[in-house]
Amino acid sequence: MPPSDDSVAGGRLRDLHDDECRALLLAHRIGRIAWNDAEQGPVVLPVSYRLVGELVLVRTSAHTELARHFTAGRVAFQIDDFDELGRTGWSVLVRGFARAADWDQVPSPADMPTPVVRGVRDFHIRISVERITGRLILPA
Repeated sequence: MPPSDDSVAGGRLRDLHDDECRALLLAHRIGRIAWNDAEQGPVVLPVSYRLVGELVLVRTSAHTELARHFTAGRVAFQIDDFDELGRTGWSVLVRGFARAADWDQVPSPADMPTPVVRGVRDFHIRISVERITGRLILPA
């Protein structure tokens, strides 16, 4: 088992400012939503998303596990990137309250997340942003 001494790992962490976190959220389109399902326990799934103002909009199929088991409540949403070779990266975490979007709350086509997988993606979730935090992993 490798040593757990931080000096072996190298690098250091820096907190990201709110505007840096938002810039990263705006620049990407795939993230992970995490929630605690009453039957299954903790669940984390990749989703298409878009940040619009103080909302993270998630778009998926009504036939996905997320849509079938979704109930309004507190969730976490994360995006990140890590360069194994350079040992650098970043992570952004959004905490908030998620609810299914009613038809009158479905975003305009310009604000809709772009799905990565083909098929009908007509189930929308709105995550009200309560807190955004992020960290940058810097080289040694």
